[in-house]
Amino acid sequence: RQLAPWYIGYVLLFNLLVGPVFSADSLTSERERSTLDLLLTTLITPWQMLWGKLLSGLRVSSVLTSFLLWPVFLACLMPVGYWENILTMAGYFLIVALTAVTTAMTALFCSTIFRKSSTSLMCSYLVLATIFLVPIAARVFTQTFAPNSTASDVVSIFEAFSPFAAAFNLPLTLDDSYSNVARIDIRIFFGFILFAIVYNSALLLGMIQL
Repeated sequence: RQLAPWYIGYVLLFNLLVGPVFSADSLTSERERSTLDLLLTTLITPWQMLWGKLLSGLRVSSVLTSFLLWPVFLACLMPVGYWENILTMAGYFLIVALTAVTTAMTALFCSTIFRKSSTSLMCSYLVLATIFLVPIAARVFTQTFAPNSTASDVVSIFEAFSPFAAAFNLPLTLDDSYSNVARIDIRIFFGFILFAIVYNSALLLGMIQL
């Protein structure tokens, strides 16, 4: 039970790896097959085209990711100490859902601006790894070498970009011997929700304009 945040981190890492695969070639494949111009001559609007491509890739990646969430779902149904943490468990599901949307949206955006699927996929991994993992690495570095410096405060702001930091900063109290309440910052969780909404909205508007 004490490994719940770590298991969610594993699910997030899995989505980070598989999410871009199904969306990074959404539009680049159309260019490579020379069918994009034909698609643009139809009555389908850019909005409809992008939503269709997004849902197509997101459907596969979200289903694969959800296969790993069944232990968390079962834990919510069984009285094994999670009933009093039901809001935290709901927060875990929300983080995973927003992460799935973010990985798919980032890959679709890269597919919009690049011409080759391989380039789009590599750029997607680079952007997502920078956003999701660099804040965690910076936090470990500052806690180890400069725990009381101003850099530590700056890093805590960028932690809101990472779903991993958001998952580990949700309160989870399972028994008297285990509690992470004293070392969490719930603001990181709400900051990640705000970041995900703004980030994905900006990508969607940018793709429509392109």
